[in-house]
Amino acid sequence: MVRKGQREAMKRADLETLLQKALVPVEPREVFVRRLRARLVDYQGGRPFSPWVLLAVLAMVLLLLLTWVGFLLGLAARLLGNLASRPSASAGESAFPLGQANG
Repeated sequence: MVRKGQREAMKRADLETLLQKALVPVEPREVFVRRLRARLVDYQGGRPFSPWVLLAVLAMVLLLLLTWVGFLLGLAARLLGNLASRPSASAGESAFPLGQANG
């Protein structure tokens, strides 16, 4: 094996030769190849739906829900703001200060 002092002194050609000797390609066993292929195959109808599709649908539903909640909160804030800015009718004053009643 290569010692610590020799590591710095090793040339590129020596390193390539050492790696060629150490890293020999090997054919995988048939059992490994069969199991790997079985994991990669996705049978149609094997699952009702993909987990990624479920995750995307849930994220979209959450986004739509948050959008509607924001819309409803904004609408409620505007309605409350309009009610709060309306002048209150005291006992002696009319609700229509210019005297324009609708009826």
